[in-house]
Amino acid sequence: MVRDPVERFVSLYGDICEKHDWCGERDIHSFARWVYDFQRHDGKAKTKKQRHILYHSWAQTRFCGVKNKDIILVHHSHDKAKMKREFMKLFKKAHVPKHVAANALRHLTKSSTRDAARNSSHKRELIQKVKRNPQTMQYLRAMYFEDFKFLRRHQF
Repeated sequence: MVRDPVERFVSLYGDICEKHDWCGERDIHSFARWVYDFQRHDGKAKTKKQRHILYHSWAQTRFCGVKNKDIILVHHSHDKAKMKREFMKLFKKAHVPKHVAANALRHLTKSSTRDAARNSSHKRELIQKVKRNPQTMQYLRAMYFEDFKFLRRHQF
């Protein structure tokens, strides 16, 4: 499952800066620059929190060689039933036993979207702030260049 880089970055900001308060007074724009500078100095994270932020801020295409392999995309959505159907198709194609697939999907179907629903308007506002700020978008395009390229190639 590959997420839109802007949405993923906003989610990271919400989790790291708003939920856990690990960013001090940084707004989303200064957080983007901070993460960009952080990534440019790969491996220089000094604390466990910094390593956590660095790891979770890397482009998705950096993991598992996704950009070099044949893949099947599952659309990230708040529609759990739709995602479950797509995952089931994927599991069937991969010959995953039904009981294993059901276990894998249990979290998807039972997890609460209460926080997501409550914060969806705030998240949309942050996405718009990021998209309207050319400097912030420049940082995101640099950090997630391969993700943007990958998603252009695999539009759905």
